[in-house]
Amino acid sequence: MSVKVAFVGIVGVPANYGGFETLVEQLLTSWERDDDFNAQLTVFCEKTSSYKIGTYKGAIIEYSPFKANGWQSILHDVYCAFRAAVKGHTHIVMLGVSGAIIIPFIRMFFRSTVITNCDGIEWKRAKWNIYTKILLYVLEYIAVRCSHITIADNICIEEYLRKKYDKKNVSVIEYGGNQADDVVPETNNELEHLKNYALALCRIEPENNVEMILKAFTNSGKNLVFVGNWSNSTYGVSLYEKFGVFPNITLLNPIYSPQYLKYVRKNAVVYVHGHSAGGTNPALVEMMCLGVPVFAYGCDYNRATTENQAFYFNDEVALANMIGATASRDLEENGNLMKGIGTRRYSWNVIARKYKELIID
Repeated sequence: MSVKVAFVGIVGVPANYGGFETLVEQLLTSWERDDDFNAQLTVFCEKTSSYKIGTYKGAIIEYSPFKANGWQSILHDVYCAFRAAVKGHTHIVMLGVSGAIIIPFIRMFFRSTVITNCDGIEWKRAKWNIYTKILLYVLEYIAVRCSHITIADNICIEEYLRKKYDKKNVSVIEYGGNQADDVVPETNNELEHLKNYALALCRIEPENNVEMILKAFTNSGKNLVFVGNWSNSTYGVSLYEKFGVFPNITLLNPIYSPQYLKYVRKNAVVYVHGHSAGGTNPALVEMMCLGVPVFAYGCDYNRATTENQAFYFNDEVALANMIGATASRDLEENGNLMKGIGTRRYSWNVIARKYKELIID
């Protein structure tokens, strides 16, 4: 029987939204060059993709009538997974747990192997209200219990799934990040004046310790460039108004140009990573692959991603001391160390091979 693989759970390709979209894009790129992998690939995308195409990098592109985010994400993923099963796909790769309620039905009536990448432990995120947390917990439970194979993107997620659900068949496959180094950097008038700065880059949410990072730099005498969606929430707007007045702090809106983003990243003297939730964070591994030294919030996920070799902080005081006391030579050594880990663990060729082995095993 020929191998037919469907990807479910993303906005669409070409990738221009988030981590899962980049994952699919890079898998297609790697597999398109792999003469030994002859699977028929299908990618299901949301109806509002900016433009519709029939094929992309060797994959068939199909569209659902629903959006891939918000409350419609459940309908989108369920619809796409059901369509994939009906069309006889031997493997359905579900990215996220939104469509988990369809998995028992697929297992009962179809022969498709369901592989679910659970992403982070979504129901634990502080940003959700109690009802959303309950829903996400139920979806996670169904996904882990009913999927043939579960993927964890971080060893800490794997340990959680094995312990909580007694799940034996968990595979650890991280995200890649070397695509960030394949771009030729460019600058513009807004960016070219930036010099000798630390860089932070994330969604502006409390669980990413945004305020902690900003406070640590206020009296440090060191420059900080912080890129984020400041206008998307009251929290972001209040931080922008409070800290945007400091001359050493530059707050930038999201940068969508890969060329401009490469310029900002590559010229940073250190990357400050405040994420406290999730698993292997795409932004972190991308900075590692660029060879930028890392100051990371000292949670287990970040320590696992960086093999306990970054500089770690857990509060504003520790970060402020780190900013002022870390020597240039130590930063240079750490950047080389991060680059080595990134090349070894977070190359997309490595990630694509792991997914391939999972599918054809």
